[in-house]
Amino acid sequence: MSKTFVRVVVLSVFAMIFTAGNAFAGDCKQVKFKFTNSTAAKVKVKNIRIQGNDGTWTENIGNHQIETNRVYTTNKRRLNKLDSGKAGKFTVNYDRWDAPNNKWKGKSQTFSNQKCSDGKTFSFKLTNK
Repeated sequence: MSKTFVRVVVLSVFAMIFTAGNAFAGDCKQVKFKFTNSTAAKVKVKNIRIQGNDGTWTENIGNHQIETNRVYTTNKRRLNKLDSGKAGKFTVNYDRWDAPNNKWKGKSQTFSNQKCSDGKTFSFKLTNK
């Protein structure tokens, strides 16, 4: 075997090892959450409970109030327990205004099989369910 051939093989193996899995490896980065209020009342989004491939955690949304038929999108964030290319389960916890009783009522909606990718905006349509 020539030295040139050995170098080519070594460099090829190194390149394969270095790049293997990088396309979808690591935390999902720069993601946003977009909420569309399709209920008949205003809502306050409290948080999102996320079941990722590396565990379960809660992302705080801060009780952001959204009027009926309006949209709110969060700032970018990093999902430390959901890798890019993997699917997660998202449970949106929010309060919906109950006008006849003059109080907020706790609600939640679950969105399954949401695949994550860097830079993605997850869309959640809140309904009267």
